[in-house]
Amino acid sequence: MRPWDLAIRGAVLLASLGGLACRTRLLDPCEVASVPVVPGAPAVWPSFGGGRFGRHRSAAIGPDAPRLRWSWSPPAESSVGFTPSMTPPSIGADGTVYLGAGRFPRSPAPYSGSVIALDGDTGALRFESRLEGPVGSTPAVGLDGTLYVLSGDGRAYALDGVSGDPRWATGLTQGAHGYFDSSPAIGADGTVYLATEGHHPSLVALHPASGCLLGSFALSHWSASSPAVTDDGRVYLGASDGAVHALDPGGRERWSVASTDNHRGSPAVGDDGTVYAVIDGVDGTRGGPTFLCLALDPEDGRQRWRFATPQVGHGPNLGAASPALGPDGSVYLLVNDYQGPQNEIAGATLHGLDGATGRERWSYRIPSPSGTVETVAVDGAGTVYLTRGGGGYPSFEPSLLVALDGADGRERWSIQLGDYGLGAPSIGADGTIYVTSRQGMVFAVGR
Repeated sequence: MRPWDLAIRGAVLLASLGGLACRTRLLDPCEVASVPVVPGAPAVWPSFGGGRFGRHRSAAIGPDAPRLRWSWSPPAESSVGFTPSMTPPSIGADGTVYLGAGRFPRSPAPYSGSVIALDGDTGALRFESRLEGPVGSTPAVGLDGTLYVLSGDGRAYALDGVSGDPRWATGLTQGAHGYFDSSPAIGADGTVYLATEGHHPSLVALHPASGCLLGSFALSHWSASSPAVTDDGRVYLGASDGAVHALDPGGRERWSVASTDNHRGSPAVGDDGTVYAVIDGVDGTRGGPTFLCLALDPEDGRQRWRFATPQVGHGPNLGAASPALGPDGSVYLLVNDYQGPQNEIAGATLHGLDGATGRERWSYRIPSPSGTVETVAVDGAGTVYLTRGGGGYPSFEPSLLVALDGADGRERWSIQLGDYGLGAPSIGADGTIYVTSRQGMVFAVGR
């Protein structure tokens, strides 16, 4: 049992960011407690996973007959340059679409990145806030509309959700490979939770109005997982050593579930509190390495059920996405099936599982190379949206956004969105589906 390290570091470290005048100021615990957070209208898709529970689900209902409403690509003067990377979007209360972007040049030139805000109805650029490091994870929208972002320069930023102007920046640690994989999550009280990387990985809690460090929980291994947070302040996080950690509202470890290998994606919390997580594993009944989807009791981490995918191959390109949860309690898991002798991905499968028992109801096979797997999204009617194809090169199959019936996996429709791989979908208040591409584009698909 390890408590939060309640050592307030005075961590409001505002430095000069691209010529913007900022300041450095230390806050003590009493001052932090006095900084108000005034909630506004709730964000539509506040963070990666559609909100703090990580369910990848929206109450809105998507289109029956899809059409491309608009597409957006970075202008020439944008900091999003050669070999761009775009994060899955978050969506504010007014429908503004926010995404992080990075520039990864094939030269000694420095990395750079930005946070981009687009009008959800038209795709018009509202602002681009440039940062000194690439943004490799989805921005989170706070209770008052503030944006919280992790940058590859080793800082967490708070930006004004209307103008993009910086409010504070807190120094953390340099992210592995020049960026952070974990996206921030926002607690019911506005607390910002995020996982840091580097030599001393940890889960940290920041005050939303000041950026002051409220507490930290040391991890033994780095985490690419985004935290899942309950209404009462419990936090769940996976780590690269395969462990799933559960912390109580005071920051003490309530339980952890160990694995011999890697945790995949991010945990999700069901409507009844069940915690769903995906890890690498070996299942004797399947005869080899698999991905395991676990349903865990929130009180003690006891395993309620587990689903083992069919045997998968070995290799660095194999992956499993975060679990997504349907309105009827179904669990959806997308995984790569096999990696061939040339490190090519030979296919992927979406598994539709019964949330109460873990029994597979149906599966949807993607037979061709499709790049890395991305988490699916589920709308209020139970329709499942996934992206497939592309894989990052136009020589592969076209990139598609696909809608499936959540009850039986039957394909309802598909629409082509370019020739490059697509990211995880996000769902707007009117059911519009927003996706980004590895070519640096953003697409809006609606009625």
